[in-house]
Amino acid sequence: MVFIKIKFWEENLPKYPEYRDAYIRIAGLYFEVGNFEKSEGYLKKVFFLDPSFEEGRKLESLLKD
Repeated sequence: MVFIKIKFWEENLPKYPEYRDAYIRIAGLYFEVGNFEKSEGYLKKVFFLDPSFEEGRKLESLLKD
Protein backbone atom coordinates (compact mmCIF):
# COMPACT_ATOMS: atom_id res chain seq x y z
CA MET A 1 0.00 0.00 0.00
CA VAL A 2 2.83 2.40 0.80
CA PHE A 3 4.35 1.95 -2.65
CA ILE A 4 1.00 2.70 -4.27
CA LYS A 5 0.90 5.98 -2.35
CA ILE A 6 4.47 6.81 -3.37
CA LYS A 7 3.63 6.12 -7.00
CA PHE A 8 0.52 8.31 -6.80
CA TRP A 9 2.39 11.29 -5.35
CA GLU A 10 5.38 10.93 -7.68
CA GLU A 11 3.14 10.73 -10.73
CA ASN A 12 1.32 13.89 -9.71
CA LEU A 13 4.36 16.02 -8.83
CA PRO A 14 4.83 17.27 -12.41
CA LYS A 15 1.33 18.75 -12.31
CA TYR A 16 2.01 20.64 -9.08
CA PRO A 17 5.80 21.13 -8.77
CA GLU A 18 5.44 23.80 -6.07
CA TYR A 19 3.12 21.72 -3.84
CA ARG A 20 5.21 21.38 -0.68
CA ASP A 21 2.85 18.92 0.95
CA ALA A 22 3.33 16.37 -1.84
CA TYR A 23 7.07 16.37 -1.20
CA ILE A 24 6.69 15.94 2.56
CA ARG A 25 4.24 13.08 2.03
CA ILE A 26 6.66 11.30 -0.28
CA ALA A 27 9.56 11.95 2.09
CA GLY A 28 7.53 10.47 4.95
CA LEU A 29 6.53 7.44 2.92
CA TYR A 30 10.11 6.72 1.91
CA PHE A 31 11.12 7.11 5.56
CA GLU A 32 8.40 4.61 6.49
CA VAL A 33 9.83 1.96 4.14
CA GLY A 34 13.41 2.64 5.22
CA ASN A 35 14.67 4.42 2.12
CA PHE A 36 16.30 7.28 3.99
CA GLU A 37 18.31 8.53 1.02
CA LYS A 38 15.17 9.18 -1.04
CA SER A 39 13.43 10.59 2.01
CA GLU A 40 16.24 13.11 2.48
CA GLY A 41 16.13 14.04 -1.20
CA TYR A 42 12.45 14.90 -1.07
CA LEU A 43 12.95 16.68 2.24
CA LYS A 44 15.50 18.97 0.58
CA LYS A 45 12.82 20.01 -1.90
CA VAL A 46 10.42 20.67 1.00
CA PHE A 47 12.93 23.07 2.56
CA PHE A 48 13.65 24.70 -0.78
CA LEU A 49 9.94 25.53 -1.02
CA ASP A 50 9.43 26.33 2.67
CA PRO A 51 12.60 26.57 4.79
CA SER A 52 10.76 26.85 8.11
CA PHE A 53 8.17 24.08 7.56
CA GLU A 54 7.74 22.54 11.02
CA GLU A 55 6.61 19.08 9.85
CA GLY A 56 9.72 18.91 7.70
CA ARG A 57 11.91 19.75 10.68
CA LYS A 58 10.34 16.86 12.61
CA LEU A 59 11.15 14.42 9.82
CA GLU A 60 14.63 15.86 9.53
CA SER A 61 15.15 15.15 13.23
CA LEU A 62 14.04 11.53 12.77
CA LEU A 63 16.41 11.09 9.86
CA LYS A 64 19.34 12.32 11.96
CA ASP A 65 18.68 9.80 14.75
